Amino acid sequence: HLSFCLRAAALADAPFAISNDSVSFGGYPVCEPSELHSVYERDDDNEDGNSLDSGAFKGRVCSRLTMSLHNASWRVNASAIDDLELLETTIVWLAGNNSKFSIKKDKSWHGSPHHTLVATVDKRRPSIESLARLGNNTLQEILDGDISQRIDEEKILHIRLRLDKLVNSEAVLVENKFKGASVKGKFKIESYPGDNPEIIVTELINKIVNS
Repeated sequence: HLSFCLRAAALADAPFAISNDSVSFGGYPVCEPSELHSVYERDDDNEDGNSLDSGAFKGRVCSRLTMSLHNASWRVNASAIDDLELLETTIVWLAGNNSKFSIKKDKSWHGSPHHTLVATVDKRRPSIESLARLGNNTLQEILDGDISQRIDEEKILHIRLRLDKLVNSEAVLVENKFKGASVKGKFKIESYPGDNPEIIVTELINKIVNS
């Protein structure tokens, strides 16, 4: 679980910039909304492709993607002692300004209070933008691995990020041996009969990384 002490460090090192302005994104201005699918131009001066403040998010709508995503969601579980405000800020930033946020209070099988926080987007463009927020290094790591293992029978791409790194403004994929808290992302791939979801999402990520 995320301890209270993590909040101070996270807020000091990685304040999340969230704007209600429809033409700003992660604190950085972008072009007016376009009907084209969007990816973001890289800032070659910024080499940290994993940073949530990297050049991947300081850009403009620059090209149309032939394949896309239907929707996306980010989910994190929390206990009663976790900083719910910080967790909400984190996953809402990942999902985007136009995401829908919900929190459900329940009890764990031990009987202790339990919260599930979810941020979702249900349109193509913000879903791609959410995926792009992971940064080029993390996206490349997904490509370099066995991406087929991340796609289920429902044509959903699954991504898990380390929560302790994410609240410090760094998107780091969860490794098999990792036992800490994580944020779970789901991306519904736009795929039709005869299509290969693995090829579609690979081409999509390559497009984001190389734009």
